[in-house]
Amino acid sequence: MKRDWDVIRNLLIDVEALTHSDSYNLDSNGLDDPHEIIKLEMADLLLAKGFFTGGRDVYLDGELALFNLKLTWDGHELLDTLRDENVWNRIKQISKEKGVDITFESIKVMLGLALTNLLT
Repeated sequence: MKRDWDVIRNLLIDVEALTHSDSYNLDSNGLDDPHEIIKLEMADLLLAKGFFTGGRDVYLDGELALFNLKLTWDGHELLDTLRDENVWNRIKQISKEKGVDITFESIKVMLGLALTNLLT
């Protein structure tokens, strides 16, 4: 499974938009839409990496459920880096031009380049 940074960005935005009493849940049980499966896989990665808190259940048949997802401090920090559409598009452009994969570490470097480029 390859990371899909656009899906990751959108997940962070969606979870941040929740109110305190809302719950963000994803369940693969009966899921047929490939985009929704990728969304679940990316959310699972974010949970494992510590960008989300929440619960994770694996059913006996191997299906996966994520529930009560909330952003951690690191999740908010990552989202703050990716939030602005112009900056995000510039990061993707720099990555493509330089032939560099987008990783958590490279985002920080490319953010500086993107901001410098957009501000000049």
